[in-house]
Amino acid sequence: MTGTPGTPAAPGQRTVPADRDSSPFSTEIVGTFRNGRVIAGQGLDVRTVRPRLTLLTRVTAAPRNPILEMTFAKSGRVTDVRLLRSSGYSVEVDEPVIAAAFNWRGSGPILDRLADRPDAAVKMTITIVMN
Repeated sequence: MTGTPGTPAAPGQRTVPADRDSSPFSTEIVGTFRNGRVIAGQGLDVRTVRPRLTLLTRVTAAPRNPILEMTFAKSGRVTDVRLLRSSGYSVEVDEPVIAAAFNWRGSGPILDRLADRPDAAVKMTITIVMN
């Protein structure tokens, strides 16, 4: 696929769907973020935000796929992000990925079922595919 999520494609090309067209996360709380969309099953619908990488980083870096553990509160806000595996570029890639992850928003039945306790949350492990 080519293009930017939700933008029109040139004739004969396909685009990446907008995040609202993405598949929701599974209740197993494992997922993959690729090309501006989330891939998984049912339970947690996540609106993603792309990390802002510099042009130099996008052209010269060859990062590994970082793995994050994210915590979603009942409100859908991300309250904690832990880096489980680095991309190999802590400042250039890991920091923008973590910053973007804090702007993700969750919704769906898995959050609706959380008790009305201040500590109620859903944790999810996700791999960010960088290529």
